[in-house]
Amino acid sequence: GMNPRILILCLATFAAGTQTYVFVGVLSELARDLGVSVAVAGQLAATFALVFAVSAPLTSSLFAGAERRALLVSALLVVALLNALAAGAADFEALLMLRVLLAVAATLVAPVALSAAASLAPPEKRGAALAAVLAGLTLAFTLGIPLGSAVGGAFGWRATFALAAGLAALAAGGILAVLPRVESTERPGLANLSAMLAPNVAPLLLLTAAAFLSLFTVVAYIGPVVTRITGFEGAGVGAMQAFVGLGSAAGMRLSIAAEEDPSGLFVDSNGVEAEIGGGWRDGGLEALLNFPGRPVFARFDPAALGLRMTVLPLDAEGRPLQD
Repeated sequence: GMNPRILILCLATFAAGTQTYVFVGVLSELARDLGVSVAVAGQLAATFALVFAVSAPLTSSLFAGAERRALLVSALLVVALLNALAAGAADFEALLMLRVLLAVAATLVAPVALSAAASLAPPEKRGAALAAVLAGLTLAFTLGIPLGSAVGGAFGWRATFALAAGLAALAAGGILAVLPRVESTERPGLANLSAMLAPNVAPLLLLTAAAFLSLFTVVAYIGPVVTRITGFEGAGVGAMQAFVGLGSAAGMRLSIAAEEDPSGLFVDSNGVEAEIGGGWRDGGLEALLNFPGRPVFARFDPAALGLRMTVLPLDAEGRPLQD
């Protein structure tokens, strides 16, 4: 099985990823309560993305030499505290300032977790360890953020920030209990920023920053758009959001398949083209992801306080096998 130290690092990235947009499913309610328009409320997400992108290189360089466990626990506790304060924010301006501080604190979670995983895993399992830690971010979009929408729909938008605070505190406690000290071999200082300017690095960073800024600026408005089109609220919005994570997982699977065999990306071992489809059926969202060698049927059912996800393998004729 997976090393429990790696699993707790996965929890850290899950908590950090979830708190990033845990509130977007109830953005309209948040905007109404704080007396601003939905467009203005969306700046809570766009500002977070911009501050995160600008501050990440600076914080990574300044804290490069810090012991990994202490730094990760500190960052998660700050994230927990700021989200707890966000749950009680008196007005939009206070909430926006807390989101700015959250963006800075969050820059230290995923990179430090990945660094710790690389240090703790033996060389032959390092790739799997890094993939497991990164999976926490995908789970945040598939499960964490939709859960936030369900909680917000049931208990109000402030509860979404309380949920984020609880997840971050839980991750911090788990790391304290499970992770040993992990010393850094890097040297701190802004001189590390020079690596970003290397000709083979800068274009990739700019492309990545543009892609994520585009995604994170739009994702804030998923809740209001889904509600306007479908009438769904709370857990229903969460079910739709889960497909963002599902699409992310599908995209990673496609990229792996393309790297392994670009010519056979949409063809299985028998030469049959893969199928990707889905739709709304019997009160739930269904998706058929028939990738080469890995056909999967997934269903997301809105529930009172969350989502029920069913993932089933397919039989030889492409029909879901019932559990």
